Amino acid sequence: RVNPPTTLAFVHHYLSLCPQEVIPEPVVCALYDAARFQTEIAMKDYFFVAVNRSTIAIASILNAMEGMPDTFLPDSARHFIIQKIMDITTTHDSFTGSLKTKEKLKRGLTRGFNFEVLLLKYSMNSLSFTPKAMSDVNLPRANMPLICTT
Repeated sequence: RVNPPTTLAFVHHYLSLCPQEVIPEPVVCALYDAARFQTEIAMKDYFFVAVNRSTIAIASILNAMEGMPDTFLPDSARHFIIQKIMDITTTHDSFTGSLKTKEKLKRGLTRGFNFEVLLLKYSMNSLSFTPKAMSDVNLPRANMPLICTT
């Protein structure tokens, strides 16, 4: 018997679609940690029992991106991540449901998530980040293994 993918497995899969040329690994790792924190919150709330794991994963990534400072995750990179997720979701309803789930999940963050701690954790305070134009990036699927270590 095989278990279905966990919410965190979906988060990992979605974020692994981001090549380093578009979004540096420390930024992806910070997003991963913020999304992981939210998936743990979702496990404690009965509301999320009926919500698809992939929907919770998308919602947690959207919340994580919203909290990330623009200097580390510019709009072009945010749009890139959203587009990659939309490209692989099977229905538009999954992404639309994520927007509703995102707000419920955000309300569950009682004190908010401190991105400054993550920025320090991944030494991003000295990160010089100039994203390439999206048209200049070769985009093989899942080309980056997501290994976030401190």
